[in-house]
Amino acid sequence: MHDLRLIHTDLKPEENIFLLSPEYIKVPDYKGSSRLPKDSSYSKRIPRCSAIKVIDFGCTTYDCPDQNYIVSTRH
Repeated sequence: MHDLRLIHTDLKPEENIFLLSPEYIKVPDYKGSSRLPKDSSYSKRIPRCSAIKVIDFGCTTYDCPDQNYIVSTRH
């Protein structure tokens, strides 16, 4: 998008950004936990791959110095 000088003006992580792979690894997450490290109930999932896909370019505009554009915000 940068090379094409495009601005996605309605980017929302939960709706417009997707991980390309559903695979993940589980790692222990002891933050705020008093449980023993052997307890697997405190873990978090980390994506194996950080590749993403951006979708929904309906509110996209070109980055031009003399153009006014509005970046959508959550109401």
